[in-house]
Amino acid sequence: SQTTVSQTTSPIYSVSLLVAHTFLSSTSHSTPQTATAAFLRVLSFLSSFDWNLYPLLINFNHELNTDTLQLYENFINTRRSYPDACIVCPQNELSDLTQDSPTKSSLNILTHLAENSLSNSLDPSLSQAAHLTTLSST
Repeated sequence: SQTTVSQTTSPIYSVSLLVAHTFLSSTSHSTPQTATAAFLRVLSFLSSFDWNLYPLLINFNHELNTDTLQLYENFINTRRSYPDACIVCPQNELSDLTQDSPTKSSLNILTHLAENSLSNSLDPSLSQAAHLTTLSST
């Protein structure tokens, strides 16, 4: 029984899937233990993921069937038939939730913002300046 998510909830659902990916991905990182660590991991992912070359496959509990996984194996050769942000999970096997948005230009802006946010959050001089600003305003 497939769960269908309406188009009106798709942006929230897509963001939820990106966050879920942070916790489920089999990278060399351990599961984030704080909200800040998870947020930084999402920013890192968004700043480096190439939406043009890869679909984002989120396979909760290995629920995606073999046919679906094989459909996306040759993604680059059939790229034009998929949405700009191709997010696939058991509840969205055809990536239809992102059919209309985000657009390629929105993804470029998102990537740029994630890169800048990540670099600013990791820059010790900016963190120190923000801390001093907070202290002086209290």
